[in-house]
Amino acid sequence: MLESNARISERQAYALVTKDLERLLGVRGVNEESADLVAFDGGGIFDFSSKVVGVISTRRGSVELF
Repeated sequence: MLESNARISERQAYALVTKDLERLLGVRGVNEESADLVAFDGGGIFDFSSKVVGVISTRRGSVELF
């Protein structure tokens, strides 16, 4: 990866933002081909004070940051 000055491989970078992130967040049993990942700031999905800051959509093939 260019940003890491070749300290990590592309495969390691991919694992960091997929499987490792899933483990960190405690996500289990998700259909990987149709799941979207939504990142919140200031709480979770059910907190009125939280704000969506990013969406990774595998179905649309896009990453959106707000």
